[in-house]
Amino acid sequence: MHAHVLTSMNDLQEGLLGIPTPSKESPIIAPQDIDLVVVPCLACDTSGYRIGYGGGYYDRYLASARQATSVALCRESLLLEQVPREAHDIPVDIVITNARIISVSAAAQ
Repeated sequence: MHAHVLTSMNDLQEGLLGIPTPSKESPIIAPQDIDLVVVPCLACDTSGYRIGYGGGYYDRYLASARQATSVALCRESLLLEQVPREAHDIPVDIVITNARIISVSAAAQ
């Protein structure tokens, strides 16, 4: 997985399953140059661990972009007490639901 520079929606092309994807000409941004990573989830917990789509793409990316703040957007109804975890899983720093914002790093202190 790579982050790309996008200056307009015209920088996107139709990708797999019709998902807009950066064109091959869009420059790649190095993970260490990223300040914020918005991470998708199917569900997550208040410790910042999440259930995704099972590919581990975001966990690998977060491992290489540790200086970036990571945020998961999750419906309050899908915020669980604890989700299953594996050794390679990396929690996000902040969980944002439709009802609250949870700073995981502050909650862990």
